[in-house]
Amino acid sequence: MAVITELDRDSLEQIAESNCEVVGGPEYGEGAVERLKSRKNLRIMVISNMANLREFVGSRVVDFKSLMDGGVVVQWSASCRAQVGPLAWRLRVRAS
Repeated sequence: MAVITELDRDSLEQIAESNCEVVGGPEYGEGAVERLKSRKNLRIMVISNMANLREFVGSRVVDFKSLMDGGVVVQWSASCRAQVGPLAWRLRVRAS
């Protein structure tokens, strides 16, 4: 999961209790990293320029795909599919 802003306490708790394996964002509030560290095997990434991703909307990128036989396919992407705008993301956590 990647976010472009600091998470509030409720969102942080839901992420910590979910099956999420990677969390990325520009910054984390006081106590947030310690709370996320309580989850085993959760990768926590600080990506300082997340807001700058909007500059790349519509840009083509080089796409690398590894093949089972050890080969690699390198090609240009058709277009970047990132979306810009107020997206209403809702985290859904299944009860175990």
